[in-house]
Amino acid sequence: MELGHRLKLFRVAADLKQLELAERLGVSKNYVYMVESGRREPSLEYLKAFSKEVDVPLSLLFLEPVKRKDAKGRKVIEKVITLLAEYAKVVGVSESA
Repeated sequence: MELGHRLKLFRVAADLKQLELAERLGVSKNYVYMVESGRREPSLEYLKAFSKEVDVPLSLLFLEPVKRKDAKGRKVIEKVITLLAEYAKVVGVSESA
């Protein structure tokens, strides 16, 4: 999954429209669209501001799904899921949210 698509998913999960996000970040709606569609690479400044706006750690924006069928790969994925679940508890996000 491309970075732009992941950003769109986080934006939608935060219940933000492109225009609203653009206004909050001081960029154009077209810039948000171009980033989400993969036509433009976001700047680090944009990613930092984005992560704060949607309340998601910057590092999580770069977490890509890994397709591993071997036992070692599954263990790594299970560990990441466990760590994310622990993080959610720390920041007060319930599983039903």
